[in-house]
Amino acid sequence: MKKFFLLCLVVAACALRPYAGCCDEKEGTGVSLSIFTMNLKIAAKRVKYPLSDERIEKEILHFDGGSYAIDYNESIQLFFNTAPETKMIKNAAVSYAVERRVPKAHRFGAAGPDEDEEFASLCQQLIMSFEPQTSAKEAQKLLEQLGINGPALDGRQRQLRHGDLAYIMKLQGGNTLLLVVSGV
Repeated sequence: MKKFFLLCLVVAACALRPYAGCCDEKEGTGVSLSIFTMNLKIAAKRVKYPLSDERIEKEILHFDGGSYAIDYNESIQLFFNTAPETKMIKNAAVSYAVERRVPKAHRFGAAGPDEDEEFASLCQQLIMSFEPQTSAKEAQKLLEQLGINGPALDGRQRQLRHGDLAYIMKLQGGNTLLLVVSGV
């Protein structure tokens, strides 16, 4: 589990590197770490399968250089980077190791969510953390435009600009689906 988590962290860091060149509020996402975590908690109340307030408070890992990570489950993680001197969010990503998914019947019984739904829900929560005025339905529509319901698995990168943010969905090596949010 720890090896997988570290592998995902390396993949996310490599994927986020092209979007990491900010140092002030006008670059990156323009959102501070404290506002981002507060909005992440607020958005948790608006999505079907959220990363809960308690987990956000207790389980976020901080790494040197302003990187943060939290496991949603064995296959899905949230990563974000800050400018160390300003604590402004440079970029964020949700990663989903598609091959590691656990069959729904083994997790919750037939009525529970599958990991595709959980990934979509965490992506919605991330979008609403950067754009609090966005509804869950609008966030889902944005994700559909990025190909979350299947097309993203073709390996082609899809990008959508929404306000001052760029949303990028791509299947990385090792069958890891990645949603990256970065300032434009």
